[in-house]
Amino acid sequence: PLFAVQSIAGNQMYQSRGPTPSWAKSMHRVGAGGLAALFTVNTVTGVWNLWDSRSNPKGRTRRWIHAGLMLASDAGFTYAGVKLGPDATRSRAKQTQHRRVALISMSGALLGYSVMLFGNR
Repeated sequence: PLFAVQSIAGNQMYQSRGPTPSWAKSMHRVGAGGLAALFTVNTVTGVWNLWDSRSNPKGRTRRWIHAGLMLASDAGFTYAGVKLGPDATRSRAKQTQHRRVALISMSGALLGYSVMLFGNR
């Protein structure tokens, strides 16, 4: 749901040629805060779980692939929000870069989620 909210609101902001709709700005900020909180909690618990499972050889490769994809997504979301977000308000090129990094990070997170979801079957 958070990815959907971010995509819809962000796309509305990206495609608007005039003033950005206030609902899109508000929803995008709320969604960004929600993603930051969710990924912070997931990163802390995920790294903790990875550490706790270090001696279990079963599923180790899958866990490390999942962890790598999720940490890369964390980095991408952080870069998109902290660095590119403020710059995107002043530059169309930065808006495009912000959008691209966010979509790549979403894709990586969904792939990382899928590795664990479908890897157990």
